[in-house]
Amino acid sequence: MTRFIFLFLVIASTQLVYSQTSSTEDTWRGIVSDLSIPQNQIKWLADSLSSDERETVLRKVLDISNPNSAQQLVKYFYTDGSYKRKSINKYIDSLLVRPPDGYAGIARTAYLVSKLRKKLVLIREEDSADGFYQHDFSNSPYTVPSYDKSLLNKNIKFQFDVEPASIFLDIIEQPDMTYKEIYKKINTKEINALIKHRNQSFYDDPLTIEKLIECLRIASSTASVDVLYKYINPDGLFYFTDVSDNKDEYRRMLLNIKTNEGEIFNYINAKISPLLPKNTAFTRKVSFFFINGSDGWTQDDITALDLNYYKDNIGKMLPLLAHESYHTAQEVVALASKQKYTENVKAFVDAIDYIYLEGTATYACPPTIKSKEKVDTISSEGAILLEKLYKNTIIKFDPVAATKNSDEGIINAGPFYWMGARMSEVIISELGVEKFINMIPYKGVAFFKLYFKAIEKSSKHKNMFSLELQDFIKKIE
Repeated sequence: MTRFIFLFLVIASTQLVYSQTSSTEDTWRGIVSDLSIPQNQIKWLADSLSSDERETVLRKVLDISNPNSAQQLVKYFYTDGSYKRKSINKYIDSLLVRPPDGYAGIARTAYLVSKLRKKLVLIREEDSADGFYQHDFSNSPYTVPSYDKSLLNKNIKFQFDVEPASIFLDIIEQPDMTYKEIYKKINTKEINALIKHRNQSFYDDPLTIEKLIECLRIASSTASVDVLYKYINPDGLFYFTDVSDNKDEYRRMLLNIKTNEGEIFNYINAKISPLLPKNTAFTRKVSFFFINGSDGWTQDDITALDLNYYKDNIGKMLPLLAHESYHTAQEVVALASKQKYTENVKAFVDAIDYIYLEGTATYACPPTIKSKEKVDTISSEGAILLEKLYKNTIIKFDPVAATKNSDEGIINAGPFYWMGARMSEVIISELGVEKFINMIPYKGVAFFKLYFKAIEKSSKHKNMFSLELQDFIKKIE
């Protein structure tokens, strides 16, 4: 028995040394000559990868102690939410199957890893092509658009806060940080606000501090299996893989943002001030982060942008920065409501408050450009959702269904944003900008009531909502 164990250990250690010292050329020759390996795997590796790509993937597979270690990768796809990309699930599931021994195991793992990477790179390119996500750095100069200085409100002041982004960069740049070390660095007010924001119900993949730390740990890791995952999934780990790949560019970006801070904020000030009460006054810090899930957000007193969505494209960043800054102003001028509502009415009022917040901000500072026809279509979808939400709160209270309706209207700058923007447009075109501005402190109920007044006056705009819903809102105090 002792002799058997000794021989097993010798064989195992020999396999480990072979894996770590074998050249990729020898490995590829061994794979091609091994008749036990499915020919479709060999053909795909030969035809679909360049020689450099094949060498890279074989090297990374050889660097792990054994192809079996690739089974660990599956948990990473679930940790960062990448498994929700349906087109890659069959390859993720296949990684769970124990690979065969020898060259066959190396070939199978390299095949699955390369397939996954190709799929995820394609997804990244599609996200970039639709304008939502900026894939590459352009290294172009920061040019702030011209603005009318007479529109500036001198009582609105901003300051950029690059510390959260710098903390993430510091962690990623320091190899192999421990859980405890990472926790100590990220335990800040701003990063805790990020976690709180990303836990809201309209996020499919809620963020926890444990998930955040684990993704940062892997992003900073030099362990071979972690390096392999970062190769497979270039936008994985909540985009911290992207940050790791572009550390120097992001450092320059933060420097450029701080250098151009004054001009950027003057542009934002001139953009939002014409649609705010003249007595609006605040000083607000705008914090920068890197993470997926949202390109811009506001939580409590934190206004934030996630820079990985923009890279160094300031023209893409400015509309979102203006949009989130308008939210800050809404919060500052808002008057506290003294009304007490029953649970179901409160759920409905909370929803129309959100429509007011995002709708007016989308009108003032559209986060993206959409055609009139597209806005019409999305607004109609939002109106249908609100009717459903009304039935699931007021007609028969179903909190689960109501939350689903609300989340569908909000997620990814959804129909409620553009429906609210269309309502804002109707108000201003029929009643004038002063009526719109005077309504801002009173939030959702006042917003809807003003819209109904505008509709009653209008000869060209049609009411998007049922008379039943309209009558109910008019009765809310």
